[in-house]
Amino acid sequence: MQVSVVVSDNVVVVDGMALHLQNLELDSAIHAIQWSGDSGEVEYTDGRHDVINDISLLTPLIEAHAAELARIQAEEQRIAARDDHPLISLGINNDIEPETLWRRLRDILLNEALTELDRYQKQTLFGGTGTLTEPQAQEWASYAQALRDLPQQIGFSDAVTLPDRPVFPAVDAGGKVEMVLGWAEEAD
Repeated sequence: MQVSVVVSDNVVVVDGMALHLQNLELDSAIHAIQWSGDSGEVEYTDGRHDVINDISLLTPLIEAHAAELARIQAEEQRIAARDDHPLISLGINNDIEPETLWRRLRDILLNEALTELDRYQKQTLFGGTGTLTEPQAQEWASYAQALRDLPQQIGFSDAVTLPDRPVFPAVDAGGKVEMVLGWAEEAD
């Protein structure tokens, strides 16, 4: 068995299959771990190297890799069947590739976020009060960036984890703040 781990990138490679795994719980002083056959090496960020002869350090990572690989393969099988895909199950045309559908959805959501940010910028340009607070505008900016980054997700064409859409308050006629489907509505 050959295993490589690059801690800073959250990448685990087992027998040539590289996967990005979240939350690798390893010492931050470790840069990488290499294992081949019956021995390996730990490379530290300060340039030190330690030889290891026990694979137990890597066992949790190998198990996490196997679980993620099984999840991806199961998702690929569902997508191949095309009856369980999140967008297909919404009744969207089967002739359109999932990646195209995800991009269209992403573009719609990104346009909404950029519109909110543009409105905020125009409202506050000359010292006016915006419908958003500065922290809320920052949430929208973070959301927009997360949407821009979606195509870089592993498996983007098949399954996407959408970022949480910011919800911001709208003012009702009595001046009280209430949540209205995430869209700000001005009091009449």
